[in-house]
Amino acid sequence: MVLQIVQKSRFIVPADSIGENKRFTSRRQKIPVFNGYAKYVLCEEKNKNIGIFLYMDCKEPVTVTCTFTVNSITCSYVYTFEGPEYRGYSKFGKKSELVVDGVMIVDAKLNIKFIFENVEFFDDELTHSVALLNDEKFKDFTIYVDDDEIKVHKSILAVASPVFAAMFESHTKEGRVDIDDFDFETVKVAVDVMYTRKIPEELSLKTLLNLYKFADKYDLIDTVRLS
Repeated sequence: MVLQIVQKSRFIVPADSIGENKRFTSRRQKIPVFNGYAKYVLCEEKNKNIGIFLYMDCKEPVTVTCTFTVNSITCSYVYTFEGPEYRGYSKFGKKSELVVDGVMIVDAKLNIKFIFENVEFFDDELTHSVALLNDEKFKDFTIYVDDDEIKVHKSILAVASPVFAAMFESHTKEGRVDIDDFDFETVKVAVDVMYTRKIPEELSLKTLLNLYKFADKYDLIDTVRLS
């Protein structure tokens, strides 16, 4: 299966943060759902040229289409990262061309292509949370998606997601929350994943991508890993 993720970012780089002996490094960001994948952008100056690079840390090869834009200058490349390494342009442009009002604004667009054969689970044992998935008796919170509802145990979702944990604190009296930015199928799969810690193999690529977005928004913890 092939999964493509498109991410857009903007970095504001102060002119005084890069120089002959200084470099700018953006915050290291993990790619949600997929353990062992992270990225950041690096900017440096050498011989009056500004270099801009993408650093990828990946446990399996990923093919990235990377586009950097600063002012009217745009450069793109396609590269397969096979481990922790960086790739970019050592001579993206002169500092005088790229810095405006004391800052350099870097727009980055990444198309990250994952190729994998299967999704591996942390364990296949029937855990307590799995048994609770179909136990309706003690479910104490309801998620509404349009006209559909999903009853859940707050304790299970609170452990799986700090975002849900905070949400439950502010919605204790209502006992419900409405989710309107994901479809029912995505939310139902995400809830199942939080209980079972495994992703169904029959998911469509669209649902898998939506699950990634859901995991990103709700900061799902310790869910799955790719082999």
